[in-house]
Amino acid sequence: MLITPGNYRTRGLVGIFSLFICLLPGVMVAGSTNREAETVKEPVLENEIRQEVEELHAFFVAWYNGNLPDRAFDDEFVGRLGSEFTIIMPSGIELDYDTLSSAMRQSFGKKPGFRIEIRNVRLIDTAETTAIASYEEWQHMENEGAESARGRVSTVVFSREDRLKWLHVHETWLPEE
Repeated sequence: MLITPGNYRTRGLVGIFSLFICLLPGVMVAGSTNREAETVKEPVLENEIRQEVEELHAFFVAWYNGNLPDRAFDDEFVGRLGSEFTIIMPSGIELDYDTLSSAMRQSFGKKPGFRIEIRNVRLIDTAETTAIASYEEWQHMENEGAESARGRVSTVVFSREDRLKWLHVHETWLPEE
């Protein structure tokens, strides 16, 4: 999904509708087994993860383009991360929660024309309170009339206790297209 500054606001209702549709097959029917219920949960969880990844990256696009009020930072960014969140950037540099939050605050409106395309979101594994997923993130930037794109593959660990919370991300550069 290509996320642009213009489609950030419409994603909420689409996401809720998509999640509702995904949940319909999960209704337990008399005689069904726990294993059947588990196989239904996995696609639902994968769709929840896809939605979470797309929504956070929609925030990044809107934030970098300067299209959000300041209060959105806490609701749309800080509220999604676990307090011990860490990220390993494609360069190998590790950032903790405080460092990343500070850098993000300072980046408001600094990348006009910035877009992100999310591809290949997939659930890798689950445990009772965690999920591991991966996805590709392609960042598009306009610079003096020319567009450049740089991709990375990200592996993310989520907490699943109340809602999905980002605990850790590890990013690796992808070859240019």
